[in-house]
Amino acid sequence: MPLDEPSWWYRHDETAVATSLRPFAALYGSLTARRMARAGTAVDAAVLCVGNLTAGGSGKTPFVRWLATEIADLTGRAIAPVILSRGYGGALRGPVPVDPHKHTASAVGDEPLMLSETLPVFVARDRLAGARAIAAAGTRDQRTAIIMDDGLQNPSVRKDLRIALIDRYRGLGNGLVVPAGPLRARLATQLPHIDMVVWTGQKPAETDAAAAEPPMQLSAFRGPMIQTWTEPVPVRPDLRERPVILFTGIANPKRVAQTARNLGLTIASHRTFADHHPFTERDAIALLSEARTTDAALLTTEKDAARLKGQSGALAELLSASSVLRIQLRIAAEDRETLRALLTETLGHR
Repeated sequence: MPLDEPSWWYRHDETAVATSLRPFAALYGSLTARRMARAGTAVDAAVLCVGNLTAGGSGKTPFVRWLATEIADLTGRAIAPVILSRGYGGALRGPVPVDPHKHTASAVGDEPLMLSETLPVFVARDRLAGARAIAAAGTRDQRTAIIMDDGLQNPSVRKDLRIALIDRYRGLGNGLVVPAGPLRARLATQLPHIDMVVWTGQKPAETDAAAAEPPMQLSAFRGPMIQTWTEPVPVRPDLRERPVILFTGIANPKRVAQTARNLGLTIASHRTFADHHPFTERDAIALLSEARTTDAALLTTEKDAARLKGQSGALAELLSASSVLRIQLRIAAEDRETLRALLTETLGHR
């Protein structure tokens, strides 16, 4: 059964459901506030954390990948960026370096496996143990910068730079804490622990001023805010000549569908699954059968394709038969310089 975030989370008014959940939200927010107030343990490497103020997807994966490349470029590869992930959806507790030729998504998680195709990645349920393992694996000739993929609310590791990503169109919703709203803790709790806000998503049109302006809820934030957006990598021309069956198991499937349409693709059907869904033989057989019956092409995301790698039978056939929708991050020159200045300051202090 397809799952998506409750729509009322991202409305700006408060529903009756949200009101009834306020006591649970107060408890959840209080527990998170206590955790965030704890001092983290320093490790022998710079630690840059990229996370969310809210539950649900905000485009962390493309930003983390871009940030790692930016650090290497900025420092002339004098500093080696290494990504630290909890490995959500994977069985290995770690710390363990991810090997894309050896591991599967069921072992290390889909996002770490996808990132490991081009970048060094460690997974560890215990983030402090993972950060220490990365620092210990470094060399004398090259400093290490750890990029934590998620973990803004996790206090175990002391962070040198804390970046919060916010989806431009969903924003902060009704401003309430889980489960009454999308926030992981009250904004007043989280903002003092944030150094930079990055707006993500597709680039707003010039006429869409509302999407480009930060919400009033963030008026208390005094740090830099920058804008990024994602663009799809052009697809093969023949994909525009056939209907497409899109299948996704991610946090924001509607964004993927709109991206596909922006590329001129005709979506015959969109099969949505829960975020990080482990595809089964039954899923694969159904999708392959529908594609054959309707003479449609199969299309999925990079993260979904990662969960199909290393499989056999119908799952391997599904991966082979599917085209992958890839995206790339873009940033305006002025915002890029703002970020590079902050990176220079952060890495220089280490």
